[in-house]
Amino acid sequence: MQEEAHSLVIVGAGQGGFQLAASARAAGFTKPIILIGDEGVAPYGRPPLSKAFLLDKLSADGLALQPGKFYEHKQIHLMLGVAVDGIDRKLRCVHLADGRRIDYGHLVLATGSRPRQLPFAPITTDNNIHQLRDLHDAQRLKTALSTASKAVVIGGGFIGLEFAAVARLMGLNVHVVEAAPRVMFRSASPTLSTNFEQMHLRQGVQIHTSSIVKDIVWHGPHATGIQLESGEILDCDLVLVGVGGRANDELAAETGLPTSDGVLVDAYLQTSDPFISAIGDCARITQEDDSVRMESVQNAVDQAKYVARRMTEHSERYGAVAWFWSEQYQTKLQIAGLVERSKAQVVRGLPAEGRYSICHFDDQRLVAVESVNEPSTHVAARQILERRLAVTIQDIETAEMDLRMVLRQYA
Repeated sequence: MQEEAHSLVIVGAGQGGFQLAASARAAGFTKPIILIGDEGVAPYGRPPLSKAFLLDKLSADGLALQPGKFYEHKQIHLMLGVAVDGIDRKLRCVHLADGRRIDYGHLVLATGSRPRQLPFAPITTDNNIHQLRDLHDAQRLKTALSTASKAVVIGGGFIGLEFAAVARLMGLNVHVVEAAPRVMFRSASPTLSTNFEQMHLRQGVQIHTSSIVKDIVWHGPHATGIQLESGEILDCDLVLVGVGGRANDELAAETGLPTSDGVLVDAYLQTSDPFISAIGDCARITQEDDSVRMESVQNAVDQAKYVARRMTEHSERYGAVAWFWSEQYQTKLQIAGLVERSKAQVVRGLPAEGRYSICHFDDQRLVAVESVNEPSTHVAARQILERRLAVTIQDIETAEMDLRMVLRQYA
């Protein structure tokens, strides 16, 4: 199959790929759009996989981002269940695993990431070790949850803790094993980590920080225990491995594009090839002198919208504020900005009642805000950071001031 030379070809039909196709049409892009995905299902939302889907509050059909007629109406050509196995940059085309060739005017890599594997914990269809990345993983895990009673989660990040919350709500005995000294080590501040760890402990989750998994105790093909370096063995009949992700950047690397656990892109989300961009989990962007690769739906959506604008009329550097969210039990966490830049913090709200925000500052200026059950504060924080307002510790230290009031002062 051959398409017009100026077509937009998107490799990866996840949230980022879908958003780019939809946003390009909304922005007035009139040439052909081809959206290629190796899964055999139309684009769907992934965040509910670790929450509502496992709790039977949302069906597989309910995950769909749009019905089939949307793609017909928008003239977005979906090519599902087929992988791209090569890019010819000279001829500007991609080669599919089934032998077809697709020409492109501009190519966007939205290939996402995949869970990191543990060498001693193989994930196969006939054992009880799981990962949680796509719909197939979630369906397999959902089936296992229906008969399991003892779960061990290896990894105390967002996915691990979200699953731990679901498993406890379903009545399972749950252990979380984290190699770092605290949960959510890479994404949250120590204060927030402590608060969330205490929340899980109150719910009955047993948490092992600064703990390394040494081996797995097997009975036939099934894991019956997780052995820690301390010698302790945690009994289990279900294991979830959630130890971070690795960028799917092999396709880019094979064609000679620079990669480093992510496809390297500039401030316009372009690779070293002017006809190829990358977005979402697979992209590593240079931003404010940092090299950053972010795994979040919000990041993929924001970058997709930016590239759609850039292809039609937008030329400014990409500068969206990073933001993330997680739901655990009845608690919603929202993070705006990058917490790792924090040098000082101010806690506002009512931590004892589970409603508070942690404001982070670098050289006196606000750089990130962690909000717990305070959506209005999160919205204000994003607006402040997006507008690059010089909000200082002094602006919010006094008892009567909060971020919404500070924002109004700049209106």
